Amino acid sequence: MRDRAALHLYAVQRAKKTVWNAGIIVQPGSVLYQGLQHLSESLYQNSGGTFQLDLHTISTSGDNRRLFQMLASGTLDMVVGSTIALDSFTDGAAATLQLPFLFDSEEEAEYILSRTVVPELQERLENTGVECLDIWSMGWRYLTSRDTPIRVPDDLKGRKIRILASERIKNYFNHLGAVPLQIYYNNIREALAANIIVCQENPYSNILDMEFYHYQDYVTELPLWYSMEALCVSRQSLSQLDEGRRAMLLQTAAESSGWLRVRQRKVNARAKEELVPTGVHVVVPTREA
Repeated sequence: MRDRAALHLYAVQRAKKTVWNAGIIVQPGSVLYQGLQHLSESLYQNSGGTFQLDLHTISTSGDNRRLFQMLASGTLDMVVGSTIALDSFTDGAAATLQLPFLFDSEEEAEYILSRTVVPELQERLENTGVECLDIWSMGWRYLTSRDTPIRVPDDLKGRKIRILASERIKNYFNHLGAVPLQIYYNNIREALAANIIVCQENPYSNILDMEFYHYQDYVTELPLWYSMEALCVSRQSLSQLDEGRRAMLLQTAAESSGWLRVRQRKVNARAKEELVPTGVHVVVPTREA
């Protein structure tokens, strides 16, 4: 009788459906969105259909801080957004990730992020409503420009450039003599068309998908910033999972992180190939020029 009751309880628990809501603020089809899709599909399959992750494009404005506020308040169960938004949750410690030239290669970035940055963020976020599972990436954020290429720092002087909403990034470009403007992601194309800005920075995939190439003549392949987006979950939502589902979620998220690392390389390589025929010139600075 006890065995039968235990088996019945197990079956009830297995049949119980968990539905989570995940938010993102980049366009559907972007590599980050693909990563969430992969996570959602894998979680559904691994759970036998009992763990459902619904994806929501909250907006494409670029307002990462609002996204993480929704997570902390419990409105969302999971988000993927810029680590810039974690500044306020970590007493400014996450701002270190906004410094230029942090990494020499993607392999180095992935190693340091997984071995050092993620554990540090988890510790800093311990008393918040947010838990960081991993750092995802869209790849290198390259500078683009109109009319003339950017090869040396002096080429930025006087140029109006769109940047992410970060004071550290703003101060960096100010120091180089550029005119940095913090503009939401979905307003970049409009700003380029109106000559409000003449430069911007994004991975190849975004340059292609958002059609920035209509207004930009050059891409400068300089490892200035490695895109860093935090995969985070609500601590409250995580605490409501039983031990089995929590372990399944963490394992599936880790697997999806590995999938995304491979995927973003392929997506950006293909985007670069498609951009060249549009007339965009790729510039690779050297020590000489």
